[in-house]
Amino acid sequence: MGFLWYGPLFGKTWTRAIGKSPEELRGSPMMYGVTVIGSLITMIVLAAALQAFGSVTLVEGAVVGGALAIGLYATGTYAGGMFEGRSTTLWWINTSTTSSCLL
Repeated sequence: MGFLWYGPLFGKTWTRAIGKSPEELRGSPMMYGVTVIGSLITMIVLAAALQAFGSVTLVEGAVVGGALAIGLYATGTYAGGMFEGRSTTLWWINTSTTSSCLL
């Protein structure tokens, strides 16, 4: 999902929003490892939340995922972005890809 989001779909807009060129964004293997570990942790926490809420259907899972994405992730990252002086465009790109993964 991230490859499409930060590549062909919103790559140019995202690099402008963070003030970098594509050449400056060469990642290290460590960055990808941390991303995989972070994704695994997110999946475990989301599974625990779904179990705690008793969600068993796809729709129930999407509702819990959406509530967590908006109520916890989106609000926290928006506040942080404001203090960092980041643009709302950057926030939308980053938040919508993560939130869609939670759904």
